[in-house]
Amino acid sequence: AVAQGAFSLSSDTNLWQTAFSAATELAKLEGKVSICSDELPGERVSHLVVTQEPRRTLKVLHAISRGIKIVTAEWVLRSFEARRWLPTEPYIALQPSPVPGRQLDGARFFLGPSLAKFSEKQLRDLVHVAGGVPTAQARAQYV
Repeated sequence: AVAQGAFSLSSDTNLWQTAFSAATELAKLEGKVSICSDELPGERVSHLVVTQEPRRTLKVLHAISRGIKIVTAEWVLRSFEARRWLPTEPYIALQPSPVPGRQLDGARFFLGPSLAKFSEKQLRDLVHVAGGVPTAQARAQYV
């Protein structure tokens, strides 16, 4: 069941607007469903809606780490046509982790200044969500 949906469709604003509108209307029909507009998917998010070929954005990486279903916008559009949330299986874009919050299982990561596209804080949060331990010590298991 859908508890809360989030979107990672910033590369296609038309698709984002269409899918967001459809999901909002379905949420009104379903009653208990809500749409998350936060930067990252929170603990209540059950589904992340992405394009057919999703990029590995921070939002997508958090969803994978949390075990959130990652589905294509097509799922929202077909569900809207059916006037109910359809099964997600045909619309899975990326498989979530089978062990949410434990992928890194206590491994210690040194996260110093980075040239990566994510900030040190964003990487620290991601490592934590996946069960790793961010550290300021260069003697960590992973750098």
